[in-house]
Amino acid sequence: MNVGLRARLSDRFVARLCPDQINVVRATYTKDGRGGQTLDWNIIGTYKARMVNRSDDEQVLGDAIRSTAKWDCLLSIHADVQANDRVEVVGDSTRYWDVVGTDVGQTDLLIQRLGLEERTK
Repeated sequence: MNVGLRARLSDRFVARLCPDQINVVRATYTKDGRGGQTLDWNIIGTYKARMVNRSDDEQVLGDAIRSTAKWDCLLSIHADVQANDRVEVVGDSTRYWDVVGTDVGQTDLLIQRLGLEERTK
């Protein structure tokens, strides 16, 4: 597929079908001044996306019930997202999603699909 056509089709998909605004957050380590490092999460990009819930589940760990939810996120192929990043929906400060996988790098994709696991803050 022509690169220009692929980019236009991807942009049209995102413009029409991606109503959510997300921040992609990446872990960075900074020196703490005492010889150690501090983990900080910094926003590296804001993108239009579509969040899709794939499954809700509950697990019993020890004597506690833990709910788990698996999500997909559809967004532009040009978005900079890697496994181990986090996704936050703009305006939702109660939860975030860990990126567990992405299909970026596959041939001729029109959109990027992220596999996500929901976490609460």
